[in-house]
Amino acid sequence: MINNSSNKKSHIICSQCGSELILISQVKVQPEGTRYPQINTVYRCSNEECQQKKDKEKTDRLKQKEDRLAIDEKRAKRIQEAKETNKKSKILEN
Repeated sequence: MINNSSNKKSHIICSQCGSELILISQVKVQPEGTRYPQINTVYRCSNEECQQKKDKEKTDRLKQKEDRLAIDEKRAKRIQEAKETNKKSKILEN
């Protein structure tokens, strides 16, 4: 069996809807501590409904991440305040 490069598709398709993807940007970066560069490519689905769904999912993920960070920050403050309160009460006991 002979591989023929002309049989391969030259475009990339969306994994969710099967529509063709549109290349938005391609950036070559060198992450710190790595030997080889990394290529970050951003595509957009040509199907508007599919792309809107993906955009909504992305904004929901980012909002959940921000909420989680805010909750973790509040938790860290409460723990710090509890430690300070415990120190003060131990000093008063002695």
